[in-house]
Amino acid sequence: MAKVCPLQQLTKEQEDVGQQRFKLTHVTLSVESAPGFGLWNQHASLLELLTAAVAVGADAVVLPTYQHRTAFRRGADWQRAPGDELWDAERIAAYLGGEGIRLVREGEPLPDLLPDTHHISYELQCCHGHKHCDVADLATAVRQSMREHLAMSDEAPHYSVGMQLSQLFLSLQTPQSCMYMHVGKNIGTFAPALVASANRIISAIREEHPVFNGLHLRMEDDIAELVESDGGLEHYANLYAQALGNLTFSTNMPIYVASALFSDEAIGGAGEFQQRALKWLREELGVQFSSGLLHKEQFLTAQELEGFTSEQRAAIDSLVLFESGSFVGYSTSSMSYMVQEYRALLGRPRSTSLLVSGTHKELFLGALAFADEAQC
Repeated sequence: MAKVCPLQQLTKEQEDVGQQRFKLTHVTLSVESAPGFGLWNQHASLLELLTAAVAVGADAVVLPTYQHRTAFRRGADWQRAPGDELWDAERIAAYLGGEGIRLVREGEPLPDLLPDTHHISYELQCCHGHKHCDVADLATAVRQSMREHLAMSDEAPHYSVGMQLSQLFLSLQTPQSCMYMHVGKNIGTFAPALVASANRIISAIREEHPVFNGLHLRMEDDIAELVESDGGLEHYANLYAQALGNLTFSTNMPIYVASALFSDEAIGGAGEFQQRALKWLREELGVQFSSGLLHKEQFLTAQELEGFTSEQRAAIDSLVLFESGSFVGYSTSSMSYMVQEYRALLGRPRSTSLLVSGTHKELFLGALAFADEAQC
């Protein structure tokens, strides 16, 4: 069960006060997107935010800005951008509206409140360093924390609570969550412009190849040190080859490769590690397990690619990978893990997805997953 670090031990009378005030309180939930967390960590945090909001009956949710990196290199800068440039804000608003919840953008005024309303604003202090915390338990923690704050607040005619959740992606570890699946299935995916670009790529591929395979090759320079310390590129070459062989990738189908390697190469920014990875991909993996390599840089113009941030380009790649016949990714990548989960959510058999892992600790072992619909 999720734990909330209590403000202090409440008496029975104080608990009753907190509960009564909670029933009449205006609740607004938000989440902070922290630098260093990529696309799918931020997307998972958004799903957790929306799940918690629906579970506690919040009145409003703040659509967060998102963070994108300037390059896939260690020490790269991170910048903020409006959330509706990454996510489908209209569809999220429609979903929340069906639950009686209003979606507001960062910086927008909250719904009008009575002038004598007492405002409480804070970040949830949740003891979530442990694992096996389900989103349903998170919602319980949110309710309990608000009741505690309300119980200890000054007497007032009306109350409002604005709570900011931490990014909990690596702390939410559980076999399944039906609540999480419901939100993930109903809010759509990403902004319409990103979906349109992905659909163009998918349509162009299918004109020549009705079925194609997918590969997320997480071999950019910012991960080079981890790969080298875990057996090196040659070790991972064998792991990827084994995975593609197990899923019967063959020279009968092309492979769509999701990676920043090709963009970096095009602008002359590929480092020595990346150049080695590209050489291995083209001369060995691509020859043994595909009829040819495909990537977004072949279908989108340089101007289009430059107009997208790193996380928007990753979203486009993810949308294409959803549609691949089979998919191989990297077990330490949140993108690979969440692509696997969304493929299952969209009806792709779990047997068609495989994540390669080295000797390092698997970050997502037992992580929050979309439950099979039959289990809900």
